[in-house]
Amino acid sequence: MEIVYVGGAHGIGKTTILKKLEQKISIVGEDYCVVYTSQIVVNIAKQTYGLNWVNLNTVDKDRVRSKAIESIVSMQHNVLVLDSHYIDIDHKVVKIIVPEQLKPLISLYVLIDVPDNILFWRRYNDYARNRECDLDLINLELTAERAAAIELAKERSKTLNVIINEDYERAANELFSLLRKNFNA
Repeated sequence: MEIVYVGGAHGIGKTTILKKLEQKISIVGEDYCVVYTSQIVVNIAKQTYGLNWVNLNTVDKDRVRSKAIESIVSMQHNVLVLDSHYIDIDHKVVKIIVPEQLKPLISLYVLIDVPDNILFWRRYNDYARNRECDLDLINLELTAERAAAIELAKERSKTLNVIINEDYERAANELFSLLRKNFNA
């Protein structure tokens, strides 16, 4: 099993890009599986603690993440594309959240990125979610995601692939090309 770790700030468009990627995968019949880690952790949090993910303390979040990793590594696909984050920020404290158990399985690191003003407007216009729109906090999150992605890729002697998401369709095409180039599934 190969893992493609796709990370980036909240609201940057990872899920939208990966949904478009799934459409492309289904057309060509590749053995890639997109895994939405946030859905897994939300479900485990509810099943285990009867709480929403946001209401868990740090220790319980780490336990839920561990259970999510067990679930992910048991999946039977050649290539798993994980929709995730490189960091978590709690009260302006940044923590890298890529699990140690996953690191040896990650073949490709991808960072979805945009300039801060684009992320600000995406969050501001996202009425379905209550996203942080403070530009200083957005810059902290973008900078921390970038730094963590660089550090993790370097630590594993991997290349960090950065996709600038100013257009969802173009970003999905770029990611699909990257998968085909690296895995030829």
